[in-house]
Amino acid sequence: MMQGESIAVMILGLISDPVLANGVISLVMSMSITVGSGFIRNFQTLHPMFEFLSYGSMHRYASSTLAANEFSGLNISCEHEVHCAYTTGEDYLKEAYPDAVERKGEHFSILACYCLLLLIICHVLFSAIRIPRLR
Repeated sequence: MMQGESIAVMILGLISDPVLANGVISLVMSMSITVGSGFIRNFQTLHPMFEFLSYGSMHRYASSTLAANEFSGLNISCEHEVHCAYTTGEDYLKEAYPDAVERKGEHFSILACYCLLLLIICHVLFSAIRIPRLR
């Protein structure tokens, strides 16, 4: 994942210790996926503080875009007389990712800006601050 590697390089530029940078990025990415993706808990049931933090997580926008792309227009059928919680993909999207289909382009643009911002920060850390090259 490009964003994870970019954040790892950015943290490595700040603390100059590869082992510590790897540990920090593992923690940050795990929390970002857990809180920000909406796969574990949907956004309506999150504590307001975690919901606010999830807006800064790239996983919120990536998972919303992925869910809108995959579940939009999907018909779900259950076999063997099993009760289906959702009969269409739109039913799932309304509950888990409201407005995901309408904001798919916006979320994709946010992800692109996020990547560009990480690239700029990494460039500034390694070029403008004159951090020596990694060994």
